[in-house]
Amino acid sequence: MAHRLRDNGACLRQVTDLKKKYPNGYSSWRCGMVTWRGQLQPTLNSRTYTVQITWDGSGRRPAVDVLRPLLQPPTGTRLQHVFADGRLCLHFTSEWHPGMLISETIIPWASEWLYFHELWLATGEWHGGGHNPSPKAPETPSKSEQGVDAKHHAM
Repeated sequence: MAHRLRDNGACLRQVTDLKKKYPNGYSSWRCGMVTWRGQLQPTLNSRTYTVQITWDGSGRRPAVDVLRPLLQPPTGTRLQHVFADGRLCLHFTSEWHPGMLISETIIPWASEWLYFHELWLATGEWHGGGHNPSPKAPETPSKSEQGVDAKHHAM
């Protein structure tokens, strides 16, 4: 699948916005890669998670990793709504594009994902909607998956 070329203007806009809206996080734009690392706490009663978001400035979705604490599924299960590489699955492909701000989409969606993850750990049921990527699914969905026009799955 061919990817769009990196958009340096979009990268600069993203990192400037991240620094403004999340001044306590770490934001950078180096070697064509936008990176944000910060703390998310979905609710006052939730744990605090260290999350890292990276985006290469192309049309592909930003990658979202939970760095700490290590996410562990209950014995005999696997993590819900993650890609094969462990990155969070936050939205359908058609629901995010480079014109959208990471600070207004990906970060709030990651916080919601963490909330639903905590609920799943407590109840054994995923309440966040959406669908689970297949265990072998690549981080970037195929062209056939990109044609799916579905509603944001509440994350």
